Amino acid sequence: MFSGGGGYGSKIDAEVDFPLEGLDLTDHVISKEQQADGKRLIYDLYAVSNHYGNMGFGHYRAYAQSPIADKWFEFDDSRVSSISPSQLKN
Repeated sequence: MFSGGGGYGSKIDAEVDFPLEGLDLTDHVISKEQQADGKRLIYDLYAVSNHYGNMGFGHYRAYAQSPIADKWFEFDDSRVSSISPSQLKN
């Protein structure tokens, strides 16, 4: 039997640490196309969705970067706020 809320299993609460820019996944992906052209697989983060609570209930909060405004925003129910990139770690 799984522990957690509502009998759905258990939630993994491990923190994931990653850069906002320049995440290099080249060494973790095997593809003939990538090997043929020799390009690095570099990615920039533009959105995150966080769940607070357990498997049976909780709350979601999303963060996204606007390419037009070049700012990060927090989306929490009906509220949208501009935030600094350093606040994404909270």
